[in-house]
Amino acid sequence: MPNRLKELRKEKGLTQAELAQVINTNQSQYGKYENGKTNLSLENAKILADYFGVSPAYLLGLETEFEPVESRETQFQMLVKVMLSLNLRVTIV
Repeated sequence: MPNRLKELRKEKGLTQAELAQVINTNQSQYGKYENGKTNLSLENAKILADYFGVSPAYLLGLETEFEPVESRETQFQMLVKVMLSLNLRVTIV
């Protein structure tokens, strides 16, 4: 995982300090995550995965293939489309 964080950060052209703000920590602590000295909490892994548009499993090194995560809105639209194609009633509350 350490290399994934660094790789994704560099692809976005961000500093460690900028990403530290995303997860409400300081640059020193973020650097420990990136260097593998400290493990990310599940909450921070989810936040960073969402930020980078990857799955938490990819971020944590549990998946080797990068597959962009679709936005929740897109997933919702696909779900509604499938439900309608099955003649299921869709009610949005």
